[in-house]
Amino acid sequence: MRPFRLKAFTLVELLVVIAIIGVLVGLLLPAVQAAREAARRMQCSNNLKQMGLALHNYESTYKTFPAGGVTPGTCCGTPSAGNWALSILPFIEQTNLYNQYNFALWNDSLPGRAPTAAVRPITDVNGPVVESIVATYNCPSDPGAGVLERPESGEGSNKLYRTSSYRAVSGAGYRGLAWMDSNQTDAWHTANRGVLFTVEGTHLNRIASGYALHGARETRIGGITDGTSNTIVLGEFHTLTAPRRRSFWGYTYTSYNQSTISIGQPRHLIADYNRCVALGGAGTSNPCKRGWGSFHTGVLQWAFADGSVRAISTTVDLGIQPAADNIRPTVMGVLPALATISSGEVVANAE
Repeated sequence: MRPFRLKAFTLVELLVVIAIIGVLVGLLLPAVQAAREAARRMQCSNNLKQMGLALHNYESTYKTFPAGGVTPGTCCGTPSAGNWALSILPFIEQTNLYNQYNFALWNDSLPGRAPTAAVRPITDVNGPVVESIVATYNCPSDPGAGVLERPESGEGSNKLYRTSSYRAVSGAGYRGLAWMDSNQTDAWHTANRGVLFTVEGTHLNRIASGYALHGARETRIGGITDGTSNTIVLGEFHTLTAPRRRSFWGYTYTSYNQSTISIGQPRHLIADYNRCVALGGAGTSNPCKRGWGSFHTGVLQWAFADGSVRAISTTVDLGIQPAADNIRPTVMGVLPALATISSGEVVANAE
């Protein structure tokens, strides 16, 4: 009778098996990561779709799109009131949050908001709203979204707001000059404004009494003469650096929930604020403050005025930057042309 012998792997065989498993994991990991990013990108797109439809529902209700922002003066020493993201809350199933916000009070100053350093007083009426997480405003690919942070500048720089991932398109700009997020009156920028821009006033009811200093009310759908399918209203802004320069959905001041398409400046499509500044260019840091960027490889996602959402390459045509401040742009480029509502540019397929 032969002696009984246990069957088992040798050490060499075990090491071979472990090596094979390691190789398989190495091969599968990029595919898994790509699948996860595809799911995150789809959720980002769905968020933009919901916001685009909310803007349409708002327009159907009030016969005008909301103001991008509201301020009683021009940049940059005045307080701010409401903005587009606050205005559409009821249309993204956030009616309770909307009802807590007092549009007759300031967004970043007393009365309405108290300094962060103070014990929250009864006068900090709007603080609990703008510090809230609204899932629709956060892209899963953006790890910086949904964080409580103080903005870098403005009346609200000593107060907490909740970060987000998207901004309104206030129009096209060039060389870091006037912007449509601060109620300035530069004629070229006024003529090249977007759907959502800052207007003069202190209260939500802009329809009856609100006029912007540049002579325009909020946009009506009939005013988008370039065509709703040729006009972008919202886009992504994520940044690897400068957390206090992120988007803040509830903070109305200038560029924190609105951005501009800068002609001839590809640096402002980089998802890294500090790198954008370091690269330099006309307008110094202003195009970076009003930048765009995403962590989706090679593309930015945009909501259009017709309610559709499209991904556009980060190498899209941005036109040619003028050589001097007193020279107006002559070559707009595809993306800046998509940012305007009534300039009549012919836009090629940007996808």
